Amino acid sequence: MMQLSAQGLPVIGDAILRQASVLTGLPTKALNIVGYKRTKFASSCDREASPSDSRSNLPNLCDPIVLSGWKVSVKPYNQRNLLVFLSDNSGSRIQLASGDSSTGNNGTGQPVPIPSSELPPPLDRGVVFRQISSGGFAGRTYETVLLNDGSLIRVRIGDANDSERSVRRISRQEVQRFQQLLERSRFGEYKNLSYPAPSGAADYIIYTLTSREGTVQYNDISQNNLPQNLQVVVKAWNQITNSQVSNGNTDETVPIPASELPPPLDRGVVFRQISSGGLFPRTYETVLLNDGRLIRVRIGDANDSERSVHRISIQQVQQFEQLLERSEFGEYKNLSYPAPSGAADYITYTLTSQEGTVQYNDISQNNLPESLREVVNNWNQIVSNAQR
Repeated sequence: MMQLSAQGLPVIGDAILRQASVLTGLPTKALNIVGYKRTKFASSCDREASPSDSRSNLPNLCDPIVLSGWKVSVKPYNQRNLLVFLSDNSGSRIQLASGDSSTGNNGTGQPVPIPSSELPPPLDRGVVFRQISSGGFAGRTYETVLLNDGSLIRVRIGDANDSERSVRRISRQEVQRFQQLLERSRFGEYKNLSYPAPSGAADYIIYTLTSREGTVQYNDISQNNLPQNLQVVVKAWNQITNSQVSNGNTDETVPIPASELPPPLDRGVVFRQISSGGLFPRTYETVLLNDGRLIRVRIGDANDSERSVHRISIQQVQQFEQLLERSEFGEYKNLSYPAPSGAADYITYTLTSQEGTVQYNDISQNNLPESLREVVNNWNQIVSNAQR
């Protein structure tokens, strides 16, 4: 097949062409080796950089092995772009090159800068990490974010009804371990780099990962050719997103149907709670006004006989508004934390601020995200103290 006289290259040439065929989807006869030279490059792992945490199952970082071998350029027929491979002398280790591998660079997929016009926006406050996935056969785009309270929120971009939103939760300890992994992996060193798919590839999914340090882009074809430390981050992230709801900290949320959403708050209303159900199924509405009044009525009470009005200070109102802002209450907009299957006689609470509505019940209360529990606890203290 090849007329090459370099020592060792005929042994690895066929293996490289097979690898190029897999990446491009082209037959080997449509691929040509157009250049080669001896080189040294970094590949795989030599030793663990730090012990793994058996509780989180996060993979270890590692130091690369420096190998002697070949840098080989492959040109697909009738295309301008080259594929550059690195191989050891036996052809048992083959990978895409990254820049000039003789310098001992990452030794994996060759990155290109992400155009500034294609960079996603910076992370919102309270967000630790974000993945945007797009492409594939279905051509849909999903955004998954990890918040610092452990909430893992996934939505489909362009889903007008927000019908595919899901919210799960991992522990704060797992969040901290992932943040430490990002730091150890030097994620910021790959800032605004893209590891593109081979020329001619199709129907692949593009993943755009963003931390506080920057953004990295890759695809499901090039994943195994990422630098080793990036592969560790991707593996850890996939373990987080693919895991079941961790340690029972929260039930998975469901969107509140639009037909069941309460009306928006009236002018001057800061917060509203509607409670319903229980052994004696009555429905009560409690509202906090910006002048400090706390008004509670029973829905359906024709004589308004159970109305009560209490008052808290303007300062307490402002403190509660600040808490709503700090807790990013709007992040949970129109989400319900349902009771376990088979539960009965529970009370459902529907909370509404100017940012949106959240629903939970007295059974699921302890499983709410920490920031929501803080709002609920503070609200209950306001109501309880005002009634004394």
